[in-house]
Amino acid sequence: MTNAHKIEISNPIKKQDPVKKVQKTTSVAAKNEANLNKLNTRICQRYFDYLKNREEKFVLHDYMDRQLNLNQSMREILVDWLVEVQENFELNHETLYLAVKMTDHYLAVSQASRESL
Repeated sequence: MTNAHKIEISNPIKKQDPVKKVQKTTSVAAKNEANLNKLNTRICQRYFDYLKNREEKFVLHDYMDRQLNLNQSMREILVDWLVEVQENFELNHETLYLAVKMTDHYLAVSQASRESL
């Protein structure tokens, strides 16, 4: 053992390492991700607002009383058939909803004749 070691061991007051200040660092990637999340939130909000405005333009009103050759039970048969098609071909539920909505929109603006059914 050297003399320097003896002094360090025998010295009860040991120099302490200076306390390092831990600086909170945020990486560029973390900042970019936070900004991207804010941007995505704003974009999504604008998109849903746009869709809501578009949806309000296509509200369906009761059209069955204006259909002379079509009654409610005939529409029910058609929707049941659309459900069967959706199940047999294992289509998405959204496809069924869209098909029923398009059928209703069509029937709201045009007259259906029994011969064409």
